[in-house]
Amino acid sequence: MSGAIPGGTHLVQSVIADEFAVSTRQVREALRDLAAEGFVRIDARGAAVVNQLCRSDLEDIYQIRLLLEPVAVARAAVLIRGTP
Repeated sequence: MSGAIPGGTHLVQSVIADEFAVSTRQVREALRDLAAEGFVRIDARGAAVVNQLCRSDLEDIYQIRLLLEPVAVARAAVLIRGTP
């Protein structure tokens, strides 16, 4: 999510498993979860590739944030004051 791994990067399960000292099964499950959330895609061979956001994706995300952030701030202010 931070952009540390560029879009289009192929993720090798065994390398990730070694780096985090976990089994490849755990990595495979985590990659499936990431694919379900749209962060990676699983190609025809079953390899995971980091998704690359295009300009329209970024614009959509920005527009959604513009709508959601004021609501979140207002709710937080209500909770801080302790009134419903």
